[in-house]
Amino acid sequence: MNKNLYGVRVINIVKIIRIILSITGILFVILPFFISAAEISQVLWSSRINDSVFIEKQKSVLYLVRFFSVSVGFLLISSAIFYKFLHLKYNDTITAIDKIDYQTWTYGILATGFIIRILWIVFIPTIPVSDPAEYLSLGISLSENYSYTSEYRAVGYPFFLAVLHFITGNVETIGLIANLVFNMIIIIITMKIIIELTDSTLTAKLTSLLMVFFPDFIASSGVFAVEPLFTVLLLSGTLLLIQKKCVLLRYSILLGVLFSFAAFVKPLFVASFFIPPVIMLIMKYRIADIVKSSLIITLTMFIVIAPWTARNFHVMDEFVPIAPLAGTNLYMGNNPNATGGYYQYDHSIVDHIEPRAKKDKALVKAAVTYIIENPVKFIAMMPYKLYLTYYRDSSMIDWALQKTSRPIPDKTKPLITIFNEIYYHIILLLSLIYILIVVITKQYIQPLFLTGIVIVGYLSAFPAVFMGIPRLHYPMMPILFIFASILITNNYIKYQHQLDNGPKNGSGK
Repeated sequence: MNKNLYGVRVINIVKIIRIILSITGILFVILPFFISAAEISQVLWSSRINDSVFIEKQKSVLYLVRFFSVSVGFLLISSAIFYKFLHLKYNDTITAIDKIDYQTWTYGILATGFIIRILWIVFIPTIPVSDPAEYLSLGISLSENYSYTSEYRAVGYPFFLAVLHFITGNVETIGLIANLVFNMIIIIITMKIIIELTDSTLTAKLTSLLMVFFPDFIASSGVFAVEPLFTVLLLSGTLLLIQKKCVLLRYSILLGVLFSFAAFVKPLFVASFFIPPVIMLIMKYRIADIVKSSLIITLTMFIVIAPWTARNFHVMDEFVPIAPLAGTNLYMGNNPNATGGYYQYDHSIVDHIEPRAKKDKALVKAAVTYIIENPVKFIAMMPYKLYLTYYRDSSMIDWALQKTSRPIPDKTKPLITIFNEIYYHIILLLSLIYILIVVITKQYIQPLFLTGIVIVGYLSAFPAVFMGIPRLHYPMMPILFIFASILITNNYIKYQHQLDNGPKNGSGK
């Protein structure tokens, strides 16, 4: 390609980017002032309008969101105004990253990640509350009494904690170290996926840099949350698929085991046997191998999950594959008073039913009836549920800072939360721009893009149908980081390719 022609294309892209940044920034600044926090609270949580304590709490959250929105708006506008200066710094930064040896970079980024997360755990010692407290209690109880007492929580993560407690006797410490290690494994596997599908060491480096400093990922090292373990299992299975190892029997069985464990951790993954054949098609497996491997994976998942399902039937007298969660989550998002997200719904329709599994079955029936009778409302609510899934981040930060054994300054949580939200929304915006560019330029027949869309699509389908809460997007963050990094590095890589006529990856190997 002629260098002048390439330069014209870059200038046009720059203009488009500056326009997008300016318009988006202006919208972020002005939109929060059109509707008051009180009015938004009343609309979003109409079913709890009389709960003054709850409404006041949500109003305070919305004030924080307003401040964040204006901050991001000014940041975007400033980026548009000073684009040329930032672009020069961008070139210098990307070039510097590209020159670092890949192995050296990997060791450095992992060491940095370990140090940051250890410092978080030491200086912000979290006292488990809510879900993390229950997971920890269930794990210790399972280890000491050899029985699982919860009729609501999925057994996967408590079982993992029980194993740690049985081996070490100190799950309170080892469990956090395990989450720290999972954080690092997530970064490593994400880098391997990028190298496998794009051969771009530069994109892998930038992705790891963005991930290692992401505050919500850092905070997840300090709480007993299921998300890090689930994300490791999900990405490990995905890596096996894209490496085309599943043509071999042992790897198909291994993938079935990984996805089964993922389903035990998050029951929404119980139908994940649909994912492997789709990714195999993307990776151009032979049809015969797709059919054979898919059957083996599905059969393995059935063999692994079936004994627990049989146990549930014996204990609960109902067919419950993993845990009786579907009814609560489905009804919460699909009833006349549903807000689209989590709220304290009216339990009166199941108050007369005692067994948990039978309550869940009744709630499923009520939700399905509502959906059948209100199909338009059900479909119309889907985009809003997705909005509630992605509109904010900081779920792990909320848990980590809710209660600590060491006093922390009052302003610490708001400052960390605001920084995390700005960080998250920049990544989200960049990834959405990347998706838009791929669609407009019709470059969507790319294995990495399609694989990412399959994973995000599957995991997003559940909040769209059930209910939207921010913590559900945690396992999708590696994909968003990849998309954002590709957008950031793409022009540099293309330009280097045109100048050097070399491979599509950066020089730093």
